[in-house]
Amino acid sequence: MKAVAKTPKLKSGMSVLDFGAGEKQLKKFLPFGVKYISYDINPLFKPDISFLTELKQRPDVVFASNVFEHLTESELRKAIKQILALKPKYLVVAIPRETSLLSKILRLFCKFTFEHAWEHKLGWKKIVEIHSDYFEPVKVKNFFFLQWIMVLKPKDQL
Repeated sequence: MKAVAKTPKLKSGMSVLDFGAGEKQLKKFLPFGVKYISYDINPLFKPDISFLTELKQRPDVVFASNVFEHLTESELRKAIKQILALKPKYLVVAIPRETSLLSKILRLFCKFTFEHAWEHKLGWKKIVEIHSDYFEPVKVKNFFFLQWIMVLKPKDQL
């Protein structure tokens, strides 16, 4: 999560939306003065907002870390359209790379420790393909062959 938070250049006064925030791990790694807003559909995580319509201001950056692989293609396209409606400057996406040997070993380990480890509905290649319909890459990092971390800019802002 630290690598995800450091990927875009964030500075005091900016606002970020953590899309699918879960336990709000991203918040721990943001620079001082960055306004953090958590969004999750699961009320057990006690998000700041449960519906994107509750958002009072446009976020500068939307983070979606380890979220999109749990959606179907139609759900992902709907989520992307909701994010685009917020008009962020950037979308930062972290996607696990299921194809690396290390990733497969970790997923096997996670199967016994996290109940959600095998719920992936889309692979990273398909997620990248879908995002390319709406966004242009600004920066792409391959984080230890475990994750793709991508900073994307909406195509309509180019």
